[in-house]
Amino acid sequence: MLFIRHSAISTMGIAVLALLLSACTNLQNSYTFPKAPPEWAAHSEAASAISIWTLEGRLNIRQGNQSDTLNLNWAQQQRTFDINISGTLGLGAVHLWGTPELAILEKAGEEPQSLFSLDELTREILGYPFPARHLLWWVRGLPTPDWQAEGGWNQAGELALLLQTDNAGREWALEFDRYTPVGNIPLPERIRIKQGDLQMTFLINNWQLPETAP
Repeated sequence: MLFIRHSAISTMGIAVLALLLSACTNLQNSYTFPKAPPEWAAHSEAASAISIWTLEGRLNIRQGNQSDTLNLNWAQQQRTFDINISGTLGLGAVHLWGTPELAILEKAGEEPQSLFSLDELTREILGYPFPARHLLWWVRGLPTPDWQAEGGWNQAGELALLLQTDNAGREWALEFDRYTPVGNIPLPERIRIKQGDLQMTFLINNWQLPETAP
């Protein structure tokens, strides 16, 4: 059962390794959480309805003594995604595209790799499980609907803290400490995520929705 608790906002650690993103079969869900502030219902409904966007961002990844920064350009069209990543982490420039059923990775000078989901592709590249597809929800300031969750909201009724437990029992801690208006919908501008010693700060420099695109 999904449960979110209204709690005081506190500082959380920086976030997870999240270079890969994916689409869910259904992008539009409505949320009703016990003890959520009244503003949350309208905000979550509007954010859930967003299924087409482009964003540009920067991802700082920390694990132990290692730190890397990636530049990310992500275009989402309903159930399809197209993501370009450049930076270090031994990946160089990478192009990811596909649907929930098929994810393809292209890198200059190498044969394309394809698997049945982006989560599988992430595991193949990184060597450990990472819930890539859940970023589709997190990037919009929403909890992924198929994991248990606890959280807290800011005064505007936007999700500020989120704890989600995956199917393997791992806890993912997220802090949404900065939102920016995109049209008439506030969307995250900075997300901090942490799981174990894996930390990430995701800074979104530019959001564009169809109605706000030039």
